Amino acid sequence: MHIIKQFCKENNTTIKDLADKVNRKPRYIYQVIANYRNPSLQFARALETATGGKINRMDVLYPK
Repeated sequence: MHIIKQFCKENNTTIKDLADKVNRKPRYIYQVIANYRNPSLQFARALETATGGKINRMDVLYPK
């Protein structure tokens, strides 16, 4: 499971809520999850900040 989806499930939040926090459209996040789009460094940093470090920017940039 992708780190973003896992975070949302574990923290009882939605992709839309997360998108609002990082100032992106939910579609962008869905594309990152599906590997249709490479995440930008700016997005990875914003995600790390918005989640209080629960999602590491390196895990977003270089998924396993």
